Amino acid sequence: MPEKEKVLSVCKIILWHLAKCLYAFYSGFYIMTGLGQGIYRLEKFDARAPFDFITWIDLDQCCLFSTQSKINLMSMVTAYSMLLLMLVGSVRKAHWFFVALLSILHVLISCIVMQSFPLSYSYWLCLGVVSFVCLASADIIVFFMEEKTPS
Repeated sequence: MPEKEKVLSVCKIILWHLAKCLYAFYSGFYIMTGLGQGIYRLEKFDARAPFDFITWIDLDQCCLFSTQSKINLMSMVTAYSMLLLMLVGSVRKAHWFFVALLSILHVLISCIVMQSFPLSYSYWLCLGVVSFVCLASADIIVFFMEEKTPS
């Protein structure tokens, strides 16, 4: 029985870290979406904006992005920055797992909310680049934090 309790304990820890990461990720998304819509003086707040991959940037039209596309891009970058802070602050180990899991969960939730699948290559490119930058930044920060900590 102690092995079963150990597995349950590890599962609780993982779920707790996942809940904290989800909170940081979506709070960053909604904060930046709200700020962006306020700065650009859009008429109404779209609660589905963090999940909106339909009005995503089109990389074929250089620098001719719509206002909502700019807000979506800034929100995604901010959300992954908030996730980076949460990962470095609390998780430290296996942060790659949480970045990958959160990205997959975000795509699944987006598909459910928007009731379609993202087919835009620019959405997948931005998601991949931002995920990679978050992961690489977390690796670098944790490396230097552990190097300074005496063992």
